[in-house]
Amino acid sequence: MFCQNKCIPGASVADKVRVDPEAIALEQARRDAEEAQRKEEEQQRADEEERKRLEELREEEERQRLVEEERRCQQEAEEAQRKQEEEEEAQRKQEAERRERERLEQEQRLKRKAALDEFYQRYGFDGVNQPRKGGACQVLKINVTYPLHQAAELGKEQIVEYLLQEGAQVNQMNSSKLTAAHVAKKKDKGGSHAEVLRLLRQAVQAPSGGAPQQKHRHIGTNTESNTPMVLFEPHPGDALEMQIRVNIANITDIDSVQQTFKARVFVTATIPGGASRPGLEDIVDEKYFKGLHIRNAIEEYSTDRKIDVVKEDLQLSWQVSGVFEETMELDNFPFDSQELNVHLRVNNANEDEFPVKLVFQQDASKIQTSLFLLHNTWHLLSGLAFQVTDSDSNLSGRGFTYPNIIIKAKVQRRPLYYVMNVCVPMFSFVCMAFTSFFVPSEDAGDRLALSLTLVLTAAAYKFVVAGMVPALGYLTMLDGFVMWCSFFIFAIVIENAVMSDERMEGYDGHAMAAVACLFCLTNLYYVLHVLWLLWQRRKECIQSDL
Repeated sequence: MFCQNKCIPGASVADKVRVDPEAIALEQARRDAEEAQRKEEEQQRADEEERKRLEELREEEERQRLVEEERRCQQEAEEAQRKQEEEEEAQRKQEAERRERERLEQEQRLKRKAALDEFYQRYGFDGVNQPRKGGACQVLKINVTYPLHQAAELGKEQIVEYLLQEGAQVNQMNSSKLTAAHVAKKKDKGGSHAEVLRLLRQAVQAPSGGAPQQKHRHIGTNTESNTPMVLFEPHPGDALEMQIRVNIANITDIDSVQQTFKARVFVTATIPGGASRPGLEDIVDEKYFKGLHIRNAIEEYSTDRKIDVVKEDLQLSWQVSGVFEETMELDNFPFDSQELNVHLRVNNANEDEFPVKLVFQQDASKIQTSLFLLHNTWHLLSGLAFQVTDSDSNLSGRGFTYPNIIIKAKVQRRPLYYVMNVCVPMFSFVCMAFTSFFVPSEDAGDRLALSLTLVLTAAAYKFVVAGMVPALGYLTMLDGFVMWCSFFIFAIVIENAVMSDERMEGYDGHAMAAVACLFCLTNLYYVLHVLWLLWQRRKECIQSDL
């Protein structure tokens, strides 16, 4: 392929070039082999570099994992150490609190012991459940009391709390058959023993000393588990609310002489939520509703009572028709107004085991004026008033108090009958007595005959008036008017007798004028008093309509 001879510049062009194809092919093959080997070597170097890079990456990841693992282990160790320190700190605090609590409890025990020892020494007791020491009282079994009763009576709530903590028996009774709660309730005036009663109620609900009291505990059965279930149990001092509604349907007679009235009264007593309190429905009639009665009913000739369950309430409906006594105030008779009272009482003492709190529903209570049959003699006001009180403990043999409600209906007497049949005739008798002055004083017999006849007539009218009112220890307004009229007639009789003397002839006119002036002033006083009473009655009517 290549020229065998060297070419010399300037030489002739006669030299020849010979081409060798096999050499060319061999050269090309050699070059291709070298290129393939070079590429293979480059590929190997690239693969080696990639392998090294991957190994470095794996080594870096492993190193980071080890660092992260070391950091995590360190954090876990620090967290465990922190928790251990916190637990140790909490244990130290708990131990400190326990020691402080024990110290305070010890101080409280010492303080309680000192207070109780002083109380025992002062009032003569030997222990928390020991009766008052003293020979005669213990031997005769009279006036025996206990520390809890003494502290409750004195209203010492701190001593009561200490005694309960020491295990005082809250249901222990003294010689009067009273528990400490009864004694505190009896002495309570205006909430003075409220804290003592609260402590005793809590002790009754969860007694801390002695066996739980089982008296009047009503037990039911749980139908699902067939296990005993404790039902309603009242506690002394924890009064059951009883709402009272009264409707007075008819008043048929008002007797001022006998001081009674006849009426038909509807009483509704409701215990809110009573049906939802297990066991209460079984005892409500025997222990609560049967104790409800009307104190001033002297004759009950028609009664009808039934007990219903209204929603969740227990309700007693009671209809009473009878005669009720009422002390009437007759000072202003016949211009008087009378309160016709219905005295409701529950025979459940506030200090006993089933106390009741009466609540009067005034808005729901009504009086039916449309059925009033005595319109000709009385005017019935439309409103009802009430008064909730407790009875006087001095009236009870055991010193107990009972809840009362007094429902008051008011009537006003229509006075026209008495004015026309008593006042006007008596006034006319006095006026007729003055006609004796027209008879000459010399005719004393005729004067006296006229005036004495009127005296007898006035005396007869006085007996008529006395039959209209009961035997009273005071004078009514009508009594006063009749007596003044009788006095004026008597004065005229005396004047007629005195003036019959010739020496008194010149004083006849003056005496008549004096008696007439006094008579006019007396009648003016009664007229003004009647006007004032009518104005008061009008005010009562307006207030009752509001």
